[in-house]
Amino acid sequence: MCLTYDHTGDETRIASGMRDRRVQVWAFDSKGPLIPIFSVKLSTTIPRTVQFKRTASRNLLVFGMYDGEIHTLRGSDGTIIGTNKAGPMIGHAAVDAPQTLFLIDNVVNGFSLHRLEDGACIRTYNTNPVKTFPKQVVFGDRATLVVGGSDTGTIRIFDKNDGALKQVLQHADRGPQHSLIFGATSTNDAEPTISIWCRKRATSPSDHPLGSEVRNFVRGIIQLAIAMAIIAYLIEHLSGITSLGNAWREYSKLGAQTADLTNTNIRSLVEQYIEALRGEELERAQSSGADRRHDGQAKLVKPQDMLHEVILLGN
Repeated sequence: MCLTYDHTGDETRIASGMRDRRVQVWAFDSKGPLIPIFSVKLSTTIPRTVQFKRTASRNLLVFGMYDGEIHTLRGSDGTIIGTNKAGPMIGHAAVDAPQTLFLIDNVVNGFSLHRLEDGACIRTYNTNPVKTFPKQVVFGDRATLVVGGSDTGTIRIFDKNDGALKQVLQHADRGPQHSLIFGATSTNDAEPTISIWCRKRATSPSDHPLGSEVRNFVRGIIQLAIAMAIIAYLIEHLSGITSLGNAWREYSKLGAQTADLTNTNIRSLVEQYIEALRGEELERAQSSGADRRHDGQAKLVKPQDMLHEVILLGN
């Protein structure tokens, strides 16, 4: 019927509540078998949910299904030491982390929020149920949301403080939905299905550092290849070191901007280098006699031939 455990103390405890109104508690030690702590049978209450109180006494809360009662059983022997009433019936119950509030499926009009101290109702979350099936309800997002099932194939999410319906998650076209794993449909005439949702949160570029690093790495490789192609061309076609040094200094001036270079920028840069080289070669050719051919004569190259291999590196 229901089961819970607690490991906040020196030993782990397991509690169960059965349809025959019996509540049992065991101590669990991984080195040996379960050790019975107590076993009691309640007079009228059929347990729907059991929950340990996280105190030194390790008392047990028992939420009754058909009578809406909440019993506190002493952790040592199961004696009832307190009783409150939350409603006519309890389809399911969940206690918040501080153990000051609890939620129930009240089976009448939806879910309701209560004080654990005295069982008083604080707020109701209306779901207009079609049938009185028990429906699971839990706290969500650090106890700021109320998340519960339905008998119409949906999961409803409410704001805990103002009761506003924030979202409806569609899980099935029809039929009752009894449990949340985050949503399980159980019917007699269809295959059971389980749906899981993930809440989307705002992301920033810092959440994906690997993608930025890869892009920067690829951009750096391309820029390095272009620089090497320029250097190789200069070494092959120039006899002096001066032009190579000037070209490298011009390229280095863009160091702070290389991350933003486009193919158009790169092409323009290379064209400027080649035009300058052609001017130098023409001057040398004219000074040595344009009509004379000898082994040291400058050779003119078309700009498009020079650009062909370099621009491919930038694409």
